[in-house]
Amino acid sequence: MSLITIQCRLVASEDTRRHLWQLMAEKNTPLINELLEQVRIHPDMEQWLKKGKLPNGVIKPLCDSLSTQERFVNQPKRFYKSAIEVVEYIYKSWLALQKERQQKIDKKEHWLNMLKSDVELEQESNFTLNIIRAKAIKILPQYITKAEEIHKQNITNKNVNKRQKHKNKNNNYTLFDILFKAYDRAKIPLNRCAIAILFDT
Repeated sequence: MSLITIQCRLVASEDTRRHLWQLMAEKNTPLINELLEQVRIHPDMEQWLKKGKLPNGVIKPLCDSLSTQERFVNQPKRFYKSAIEVVEYIYKSWLALQKERQQKIDKKEHWLNMLKSDVELEQESNFTLNIIRAKAIKILPQYITKAEEIHKQNITNKNVNKRQKHKNKNNNYTLFDILFKAYDRAKIPLNRCAIAILFDT
């Protein structure tokens, strides 16, 4: 989502400009600040953080309840609507960024948990390091082939419209992503250790 800033000059009497300024500075801006705070302390905030998404229709009931308070009353309807939209935009953007950051952290932590010393790999698999390396060499081509197939598929899909491209974005896996998934699915300790050793080479 992008915002376009439009600059304009308000041509109106001093009384009108004063009234508009009072509405914006003394009622609408404090309303926005209060809405931001109400969302921050909302009991479902932890859940929204995990999902990285603000559900639709959360801000309006909060705004409706605040609009009856003395400090926020008597604003034009479009001012209330504007306050709702501003707060929705801020939190939707922020939650999406938080989810993206958390995914990066989770991926790094996952990768660090996969990295093991030679001794740990031997203990976990009950095989020597040479056997683990041989297994890694044997299974690597199948994952490279899978990564190449996905890459070719994405090139083939270049002519689809932007909306479909956005949907296919999640299918644009790298070899690392494929190995991560394979590691999580592997049930045989030797296979897990062989995949783990590929990350260290």
